[in-house]
Amino acid sequence: TGGRGVAFPCTEEGILQAVSAGPGPHVFDCDELTTVVTGAEIAIDNDVILDGEERLTVDGDLDHRLFVVAEGVTAELRGFVITRGVAPLGGAIWNAGVLTLTNTTVSGSSAAEGGGIHNVKAGTMTLMNARVLENEADLGGGIFNDGTLTAVRTLVSENTAAGSGAGIVNERVLTLAGSTVSDNTAGGAGGGIFNVPGGD
Repeated sequence: TGGRGVAFPCTEEGILQAVSAGPGPHVFDCDELTTVVTGAEIAIDNDVILDGEERLTVDGDLDHRLFVVAEGVTAELRGFVITRGVAPLGGAIWNAGVLTLTNTTVSGSSAAEGGGIHNVKAGTMTLMNARVLENEADLGGGIFNDGTLTAVRTLVSENTAAGSGAGIVNERVLTLAGSTVSDNTAGGAGGGIFNVPGGD
């Protein structure tokens, strides 16, 4: 059934099993640093905590988004690298629920909006000791926030946008605490952060 002290397989199927199993926290039997290349995006449709223990990389192979969190779901991803995702919105992560990323890196992903992360109007996200690195988009190279986003001790760096907001595009509620937004490059306004006029 999984749970604290019980590990799921260190595979895509193991991640899917852990999501289906419910709350957790669930860990994985990765004996060493492991990269799991996924065949499709993983839908988080249950309240769950997944803990990669800083050994598990989830790789979309530049083919699809990695995680989508449904509205009404509360989830946490701990100790993952989430990389090389591609989608129109949220190259690596699309969130409509309540999602916390802890000690997790989102990198190397691309989208039209939110190269790394797209947090929609219904979404609430908290980034704790997270890193959003080297993602790209037309708008919001690292993060596109249309919901409520809080970043604590988080680094948003080396992201690019063809248009505005290379680091972050914010259209609603954004709180940064002890965080760094640096070395991002935009073709338009807001190399670091573009706060959309009239956003609420």
